[in-house]
Amino acid sequence: SNELAPSKTLEEFRAQAGFESEDVQLLNGNTEAKDVKPYPRQVTLKYRDGLRIRVLDYGQQAFISQIRVAGASWPIHGGLKVGSTRKEVEAVLGKPKRGGASYSVFEGETDVIRVMYTDGKVAAVEIDRGS
Repeated sequence: SNELAPSKTLEEFRAQAGFESEDVQLLNGNTEAKDVKPYPRQVTLKYRDGLRIRVLDYGQQAFISQIRVAGASWPIHGGLKVGSTRKEVEAVLGKPKRGGASYSVFEGETDVIRVMYTDGKVAAVEIDRGS
């Protein structure tokens, strides 16, 4: 399925349809030295048509920390997608917490959603997942 569960193994994220590349960044000043375990680490996975998923990889499990959608083939939430109007976004997400002409920020209980607009239409969406 194309559903993004909050935690999977890194292999499961790599197995998602459209996976193209990944970038690994070690956290907590960890280095690749043999005597240092390189976990947790941040892994940014890129997929075709503008999907980027950032996960915290603990080895056995990886948890999504951010999703960025900048392609129309990826559904975002409640029928929203890249190309939706600001009016459609607010009909689904309500009034934004803050924002301006080119962006809106929505805050849920654990997630923060940033919507970027170009000419009044959604150009990209970033979702930061809280714990």
